[in-house]
Amino acid sequence: MSPPVYRVLNHDLRAGADGIGKHLMAGLRHTEEERPLMIRRWTPAEIGPPVGQYSHLAAAPTGHEVLFISGQVGTRPDGVMAGPDAESQTRQIYANIAALLKSAGAGPEHLLKLFTMVAGTEHLAGSRAGRAGAFAEWFPDGDFPAHSLIVVAALAAPEIAVEVEAIAAVPRT
Repeated sequence: MSPPVYRVLNHDLRAGADGIGKHLMAGLRHTEEERPLMIRRWTPAEIGPPVGQYSHLAAAPTGHEVLFISGQVGTRPDGVMAGPDAESQTRQIYANIAALLKSAGAGPEHLLKLFTMVAGTEHLAGSRAGRAGAFAEWFPDGDFPAHSLIVVAALAAPEIAVEVEAIAAVPRT
């Protein structure tokens, strides 16, 4: 069995609108010995590259505990919504996810999968803009976790524009 193919991005192209269609495949191969106890994220050569900021596959190594993060909305620690718009809510959502990961002894590098729900297509641009800052900081090399995004008619309350769930793999201590 050959080692997985890891996806590499052309960093000059990543600055475009969500980088859609700008992902490039590279034939770099890594063995488990070169990346011990790290989450593997990759796109097999048999399918096309992602059309956004995500990896097609993500796997947790042996010795990790799977952590499920419930859907986060854009509320600050005081319980007040970060703002009425999708961008400010999404920025707060990723701050909440970072705080939850930290409380479990983990960080963004431990994320396996994200699942984003956006209440209406009118909030897509704001959601992507709010995510951009976290992703630039968390995944500067473009090694994104698996990620699904759906547009829904509404979320739990009318003021909520975006909700994000996460799954992480945390090393057991």
